[in-house]
Amino acid sequence: MGFQKDFMWGGSVSSMQTEGAYNEDGKGVSIYDVLPAKPDHSDWKTAIDSYHHYKEDNALFAGMHFNAYRFSVSWVRVLPDGEGEVNQKGLAFYDSFVNDLIEKGMEPVICLYHFDIPMKLLEKYGGWCSRKMVEAYENYARLIMEHFKGRVRYYIPFNEQNVASLVQMEAVEEYGVDLMGFLTWGPIDLLSSSGEMRKRYGFIYVNRTDQEIRDLKRSKKKSYYWFAKVIESNGEEL
Repeated sequence: MGFQKDFMWGGSVSSMQTEGAYNEDGKGVSIYDVLPAKPDHSDWKTAIDSYHHYKEDNALFAGMHFNAYRFSVSWVRVLPDGEGEVNQKGLAFYDSFVNDLIEKGMEPVICLYHFDIPMKLLEKYGGWCSRKMVEAYENYARLIMEHFKGRVRYYIPFNEQNVASLVQMEAVEEYGVDLMGFLTWGPIDLLSSSGEMRKRYGFIYVNRTDQEIRDLKRSKKKSYYWFAKVIESNGEEL
């Protein structure tokens, strides 16, 4: 028995674990940009360079029959100081990113905050205990939602994958809540939350290691073809 016809199949990533381009096109500084790398781990400067490879990546996702893709917006790429002047080049990047997803048949799902707090706001307000910090986030969220009105229908205000998954499983199993979709974490190899490439989450291999960037070439793994069949059968063929 498969899922409903409009079931959302896709993947989920964060900006700092994928984008790279940490100092390009007017991007500001987030906490991840100053976070020191652990021994034998990676920093966040390059990640898998999806900033320059997103069209290639999206084409690979479309080849797996994804109809949805959840990604996070880098707050400081759009608002370098976390508030105030908008970085138009940052917005233009996400315009292109969202438009490319739509053109390739994928529903964009935006996570507004994935732990990458702007350093300027952290230094100025001290973090989330400050009402000023909350107001800055509200203004940022309104900016993004108004900008993408008519193109993006689904937003996640704060990332918490594990807790959300557990709550959703309980809601589906115990209370019969409709399950909208399955957006697997890390459909392409990316840095782990502690900067490890060696975990190799994805259906798509990216040619870099924890400390060596290499050519970042993308290659399909065997699991790529397996998950494509799962989606093509709408969950009937596992």
